[in-house]
Amino acid sequence: MKKIVLAAALIAALHLPVQAKSSCPDLPAGSALHWRHDSGPGYDVCYALRTSGTVAFGLYLGTDNPLSHSKLSPLQPGIAAGKPVMWSVARGSATRHALLVLNERTGYKMHVFVPGVPADTLQQRMNTVGALRLVSAGAP
Repeated sequence: MKKIVLAAALIAALHLPVQAKSSCPDLPAGSALHWRHDSGPGYDVCYALRTSGTVAFGLYLGTDNPLSHSKLSPLQPGIAAGKPVMWSVARGSATRHALLVLNERTGYKMHVFVPGVPADTLQQRMNTVGALRLVSAGAP
């Protein structure tokens, strides 16, 4: 009987969303989001997914810059992971972007992108980004 219960618990655990603790920051409690993590040489990409599987926002963590921030127009100041940032937008796009340098010496940075959504949803997602905890996303 114990083996059946253990097997059932293991199978159930395989179906739970798992945060990629090694590289994605901690999501705020109660956010109802979970991470999908992708990586490549020297970078990680974390997608915060809603229960429907749609992307609420994403993070690039690494030393390269996947988007030229010189092509973005500043929109408004805000907070990402408890730090001040400038939210920007590219011409013809509703996606918001913010760049946060996490380690000046190595150039390690976090690029945040929030897909365009209605204003109330956008503000909620930006608030969630502001509440991210970078404790587990250690910058080299």
